Amino acid sequence: SSNTFPSLPLVDPDTLDFEVNVEGYVSSGGLGGPAILPLSLAKVAQMTRALPDRNFSGIGGIADFAHALNYFLLGCGTVQVCTAAMLDHAIGPNVIRRLTEGLAECLERHADRRWTSVDDLKGLLRDRVVPQSEIRRPIDKTYHGGHEVEEGYTTSPRYNADLAPVPLSARTWGTYDIAALWVGMVVCIPTYMLAAGLVAGGMNWWEAVGTIFLANLIVLVPMLLTGHAGTKYGIPFPVLARASFGLAGSHVVALLRAGVACGWFGIGVAIMPWKLLADFDAYIFGWLVGYSALLSPVAAVLIVDYWWMRRCELVVEDLYLDGGTYPLVNWPAMFALVAGAAAALVGLAVPSMRAIYDYAWFVGFGVAAVVYVVCGRRAPALRGDLQHESV
Repeated sequence: SSNTFPSLPLVDPDTLDFEVNVEGYVSSGGLGGPAILPLSLAKVAQMTRALPDRNFSGIGGIADFAHALNYFLLGCGTVQVCTAAMLDHAIGPNVIRRLTEGLAECLERHADRRWTSVDDLKGLLRDRVVPQSEIRRPIDKTYHGGHEVEEGYTTSPRYNADLAPVPLSARTWGTYDIAALWVGMVVCIPTYMLAAGLVAGGMNWWEAVGTIFLANLIVLVPMLLTGHAGTKYGIPFPVLARASFGLAGSHVVALLRAGVACGWFGIGVAIMPWKLLADFDAYIFGWLVGYSALLSPVAAVLIVDYWWMRRCELVVEDLYLDGGTYPLVNWPAMFALVAGAAAALVGLAVPSMRAIYDYAWFVGFGVAAVVYVVCGRRAPALRGDLQHESV
């Protein structure tokens, strides 16, 4: 079918010369060997389908019987070897021996088919090579790209690729990676704006830097506590929130978190209203402190629920299924969220209690934690028949 294909040698990236050349010059030559096997098979398939009654001999890229078998199955009665024989130290006999031994092993392996020679398998796959237009393209919803679909929570409408648990084999991050992510979240334009606002409010530079450093160390504690489930079970924050706030109640938490994320990182891409940044008091004590009153109760409920009520044990499958361990809305958690936020924000309505608002994060966290401990019911017992992949 194919002796060789026209080709050029590659260029050496260091010398910028052709790897094979004569005084720097090259000419098109014939490429042979295993590299041309797929190309030759495509050509021979065209010929054997067009002329099924003719006899063909396959050539191109053959080094052992596995290569030759392709030609036989596509309709060739014989094969030829060139490059492999040239590379054989004995100039051919070793190649012939591999071909004949391979044929014998093939016939023995398929003895149930009663094959005795090449003629018995000649052209068996010839009619399986068709134009692309004749290959069915499944459009039915039950088609999943040739992969079997797992039953259970993966078919739930609450499951998708973005919310799916990350398998243990894919959790490759270590301490350095997580620390680098944390530093990247800390060292950003909103942090610079915060430091500038503190200086504008009367602090000197080292007081501003020290305050921000201390604040990030404090916030690191709840971050580690709420991040434990992600490391253990491979689930993202919106899914973890389902355990504490319910399958539907977690949407409230996700939206609150998304809101602060839009503001925090939106400053860096100049989509926030300039009015927010024009006054450091509005930026720090208005937006940042105000939002902390909403997010600190979320952290409190997550931490109390996961560490105290559930003892770090989750039924991962039920986080994606209605009617399982977790309700649609966990009302004690929602009540704790509202109570914590209200207690932290009371200073805005009552001037004499302004100090409570100034420490909104701590007040909101503490109140929500106490309320949830008192009102929250202990998590249902885990089903013993479920196994979880965890670190």
